[in-house]
Parts: sequence; structure tokens; C-alpha cells
Amino acid sequence: MAFSRMLKIAIFADPLSAGLIASLVAARLPKTTCNIDLFINEKIETPSEIYARPNIRHVHQLLQITEAELMRFAEARMVLSLPANSYKAGEFQLPLGDYGYPIKGCAFQHYWFRAFSANKAKDFEHYNFALRLSESDIIYGEAPAHCPKISPGYVFNGEAYAKLLLSKAREMGSLELKSGNMQLKHLSDEHTQVRIDEDINEYDLIFNVDGGLEELGRNGWVGNYVSIQPERSHEGLFLYQIQSALERIFNIWSQSSDNRIECQEYNRLLEAETEHIQDMKQLLAGPLSDETEGQLSRKINLFEVMGRIPFEDYDLFSRAEWMAAMRSVGIKALGYNRLADRLSLDEIANHLAQLDETMSKQIKVKCQA
Repeated sequence: MAFSRMLKIAIFADPLSAGLIASLVAARLPKTTCNIDLFINEKIETPSEIYARPNIRHVHQLLQITEAELMRFAEARMVLSLPANSYKAGEFQLPLGDYGYPIKGCAFQHYWFRAFSANKAKDFEHYNFALRLSESDIIYGEAPAHCPKISPGYVFNGEAYAKLLLSKAREMGSLELKSGNMQLKHLSDEHTQVRIDEDINEYDLIFNVDGGLEELGRNGWVGNYVSIQPERSHEGLFLYQIQSALERIFNIWSQSSDNRIECQEYNRLLEAETEHIQDMKQLLAGPLSDETEGQLSRKINLFEVMGRIPFEDYDLFSRAEWMAAMRSVGIKALGYNRLADRLSLDEIANHLAQLDETMSKQIKVKCQA
């Protein structure tokens, strides 16, 4: 992304959001090309702990933050599952790792179902390495050979992580802390003017977290104004949504004075992401009815009929997370893909026994260490 002039960006946010946005902007747009005005709302309390999904590693790589720095300055620890609540199961864990792995082109849930129906397999959750490690308070950075894949996330001290991100923003960018209030004046569906102490035209982009486009009734990108309203009730989504918003902006943003096409594309992707989040929230909040519609209804129907979870573009939840959520509210597969019939029951049972033994040995080694 090359720009022919000095850019000016304003950020209105709580300390944690401000740190994440400012550091990502500074990393993408070095101080020689961009000035950042930071308006921090100290009234919004920073959480004592904040969960991050595995993709936060992309941020750390971009900012050149090492694992040692995370542990030392953000009091970070790795996690292999994210806490969640469902109306039936109460508190449970969404795994950051797969259930088993395919054999001979057949996905795990299908051959497991066949074996389980013949009383030759343990419970489904037993074959998720991430869940078993979480139960034992053991962390692996990556799964050993012949174990199901894992993708660790993090838990940070909220205030410490915010300070670390702001320090990186200062190192990489031209950053100025400011004070002031912001009011929105709605002009049209395409343009929303932001009134602050300085002229709106001085800013190429204005990021506002939780401020909202109140006149438009939604969050999104309009003109030079980007409203981000991250989900706070579902662990791991707060940082994810801010990160994904910034990544989308920098993937499509240009210097064009007429950015309606860019805004439309950004808002289309945001709408798809929001729908996936709302589907997960609706599934867990329950109870579900026969009137459940859209992608959630499609996911439930395909899972019940043949144990399949369709995976959409920009679906931030993994298939394993959807399976765990479905099972937590009592939705279980009633059938399986007939590819599993190509495998003998003895072959499946031996494979599952070896998988169980391999995971158990790895856990035992870690416990002894």
C-alpha cells in the first residue's frame, strides 16, 4: 500500500482497543507516512483478563512481539480451549483443536459415529487432544506427531497487554495522545460527519470502538468513519473482531476520494461475520425452535443428518467449535457419511485405541516433566 501524501488517522477507543488499533495502524503505515491522533476513553474499564483466539499470532508477528515479551509484559499464558455457556450444559469449553483426524479420506466424526454405534469407541470429546490437555492443565505449543491438531490461544492481563500494544505503537508510529469528545452528525447514507475539536477533513480515517453509527443503526465503514462494535459476551471475540476489521480495511483501502465501493465490500464482509457470531450466540442461548432460519438452520440440519459441519468463508468458528456447541445443547448426529463403511469396525477400533494411547502417553510425559 503506497500513499503519495502524509495520512492522518484518529482513534477513539478504550485503552485496550486503542492499543490494538494504533499498533496495527503504525505497523502498516510507518511514521514517515502517517500521523495517529489517539483519544483514549479511560471511563471504559479494561478487563482484568482478556482471551485471544489463535489468529492473534498474526498481530504479534507483525508487531515483532516475541513469546518471551508476551509472558513478561502481558502476563500471557496459552490456552487450548475457550470458556462458553449453553442453556443446557451450562459452562463448557470450546476446543482450539480438532477431534481426531481423517483416515483414508474419511473425516473423524463419521468413522467415530460408526464405531460408537457398535460400542467400539469412547465419548466423542475423549478424542480431542486440546480438551484433554485443558482438563489436565497442560499446554503444548503444537501437537506432537499422530495427535489431533491444536491451535493455542492466549489469556492476557488486559491492562498489561494494552500497555504493551501502545508501547509498540509508539515505537513504530507517529503517535499523539489527545483529549476531546466526538459527536456524529448524519448527512446521508453514504456520509457521516464527525465533529471533534479539529476539522473533520484533516482525517483520512477515524476509528471509533463502541461509539456506533447511531443514526445508521449499525456499525461499519461510511466515508472516513469506521465504527467497530466488538462482541464482549463471548470469550475471544473482542480482540478478534478489532483485528479482523483492521485487516479488512488495509486489504481494500485506497486513496480514492470516492470510497463507496470499498465501504460496501467492507460492510458485506462485516455482515457475514456478524451473522456467524449471532448464529453461535443463538445456538448457545436456545432453546431452538422449528422456526430457526438461515445458515444456523442449515448447519444444524446437515449435522443432524450426517454429522457434517459446513464451513463458510469468514466463518471465525472452527468445525470443532461448532461440533462442541451443537453437542452442548443436545444436538447430535443421527447418521454418518458412508465413506466410513469402507473401513472395517476392527480397523476403526484399532485406530481409535492407538489414538487414545498416543494422547495419553503425551499427557503422561508432560505431567511427569
